[in-house]
Formats: sequence, structure tokens, C-alpha cells
Amino acid sequence: EIYPAIKASDIFGNTGLHQTPLVQAAIIKDRLPETAKWLDFAFRTGEEDFAQTDNGGLNILKLLVDQIDRDGYGTEAAPGYNNIWIRQLIVIADLLEGYKLEGAEIPDLYKHPKFRKMFDVMYDLIVSDIYTFNTGDNATCAMPEIVAKQTTLLKGFLKLDKPELAQAAFHVAQNDYSKLSLDGFDEAPDVILEKVKAVIETYGTLNLKGTNLTGYGFAALRDGNYGDMFTDPTRSNQRSLAVYYGKNTGHGHKDTLNIGIH
Repeated sequence: EIYPAIKASDIFGNTGLHQTPLVQAAIIKDRLPETAKWLDFAFRTGEEDFAQTDNGGLNILKLLVDQIDRDGYGTEAAPGYNNIWIRQLIVIADLLEGYKLEGAEIPDLYKHPKFRKMFDVMYDLIVSDIYTFNTGDNATCAMPEIVAKQTTLLKGFLKLDKPELAQAAFHVAQNDYSKLSLDGFDEAPDVILEKVKAVIETYGTLNLKGTNLTGYGFAALRDGNYGDMFTDPTRSNQRSLAVYYGKNTGHGHKDTLNIGIH
């Protein structure tokens, strides 16, 4: 019943939320012609309109090529909604990785450059140890929040071997090894922990300075010692000046060119 419901847009949600159940159903079915047909539909270009009786396809390849910008962000202005994209696509990528069915072509998202770039999103919006720059429908005014997620960053580090993702994950864990979320990966927690420790010992903790994301539309200047709010926030010397100059659709507000000072 999943495939007809998705074709008719009876199952429809934010990016990834309707593609994921179809990919899951295809793999559970595990036979031709259904599996190949359903996976093809998930990746095929179609109409993005929940009112369609047959939307033609679920656009996974289209959104990677046309909608993910060069910084790895989707078309959502709000960081929290944008973060749904990478978290859902990781589910799809993990489902497909290593799956084989004779006679079916199985895409590998981990080989797609746009998908790989998506692991860089969110941590570059951090403007102090405890704040993500707030844009559109994201959190509330002046609410301390880090939108970047440890599990996403660690997944990217383990798959892509990018040390900056381990640094970012450690930062989200408040520079505390005991606060790292190491369960749920292919590798054992103690192995991952040693890999993260090796990165921190070699490259140090995350220390963001200037950022200019010309695809998403965000620029920031930062100064001070990153991580000092985790040890003694009363003595922190962190400061930043940031501006959002991107789109204001997709859970956005009319806040383009707003300046934030932290």
C-alpha cells in the first residue's frame, strides 16, 4: 500500500519524509520488478505537489542537483527545517549502501558530491559555543541552541574522513569526550572515540573564524576563544557579527539582511 499512497501523495511531508518510506518498502519487498520500480520512482523527477493524483516521481536526484546549493544547504531558510534534509537522506543512503538485488540498479548516495557536501551544513552557522544564528522558523528569539547534531557530524566524519567534522561533533558535545553520542554506528564506540581523540590531538578543538556561505547566504566574523563558555561562561571573550542574506521562503521570515551580534 506504500507505493500507491505515495504516488497519490497521500503520504507527503518535508523533504525526505516521503522518500524514506518508499525506499524502505522497496528494500523490504526485495524482489523484482517491485523493488526496481519503487526505487526508480523515488529518484525520478516528478511534481512536488501533494494535490497530484500521480506526482510522477519523488525527485531525490533532482533535489541533489538543482536544490542543494554549493554549501550543502537545501531550499529551507530556517536551519532546523534545513537540517531535516540531511538527516532523512542519511537514512536513505544507509538503507541503500551495500544493498544488492540482481537485475536492479542501486544508487549509492555516499558517492554523490552534493550529498557528501551536505555533511558540512549547520556547524558553520554556529556563532558562539551555545548559539546557532537564528533565521526564519527556528527556535525563539535569543534562545541558546546548536542545530548541528553529533550523530550527523560523526557519520560524516566516519564516512568521509574529514577531521573538521570530528572537531564539530566534539564541540557539540561541549568539548567533553564523555558527552559524545557514539552508539548506533558500524564501528564500536571505543574505536570511534579513539579516532575523535586523534583528530583533537592533531588539529585541536573547533575554532571558527570568518565564514561566507554564498550559496545559502550567510556571513559571520568571529573572535575569542571557542570552547571557553563550556568551562567558565562568565569569563568568555567570544563575540561575533553575522548577517543572513539568503532566501526568505521555505520556513523563512522577512529577515533577510538582519544583523546578529553575539
